[in-house]
Amino acid sequence: MKQNTYAKDNPDDPRAATSRGGWWWTHLPLRRAYFRLERLFKDGTLFCFLDPELTIPGPVPRDSNRLEGGLNAAPERMLVNHRGLPEAHMRRACEWHCYMNSAKPDPARILKQHDQDTKNPTVNDDDNEPTSQPTLGTGIDWNEFHTNTRYPNTTD
Repeated sequence: MKQNTYAKDNPDDPRAATSRGGWWWTHLPLRRAYFRLERLFKDGTLFCFLDPELTIPGPVPRDSNRLEGGLNAAPERMLVNHRGLPEAHMRRACEWHCYMNSAKPDPARILKQHDQDTKNPTVNDDDNEPTSQPTLGTGIDWNEFHTNTRYPNTTD
């Protein structure tokens, strides 16, 4: 790691023209990684989960690792487990999940309110339209695939 490369020994190397003092570290990426790990260890942030004082108040929560999820991991996992739901049902399932994990959930009250809402639906002008038909901008246009020019369209 303490090896130096000198510009006079390697004049064809591009680093020879830009090096200060006519030399550079031979294994610079290795040196950077080594000293980065050494600095993290001295700061106490490397392998800090091995510190026995960390578990004195109780077990370390499993959702403390941002790589494994965090706050949004549970709703995402629920949506993965229930693939194929329509978007409105996905939204309702996420709302239900968040509500059930709130401080004081009362599912009986929410279910009664939902039951009353379904018995007395509000009439909207949009409800009369069929939802299975494509709306503006969702269909395929013949002109998108067949043009007078060859470029950039290569489907003709």
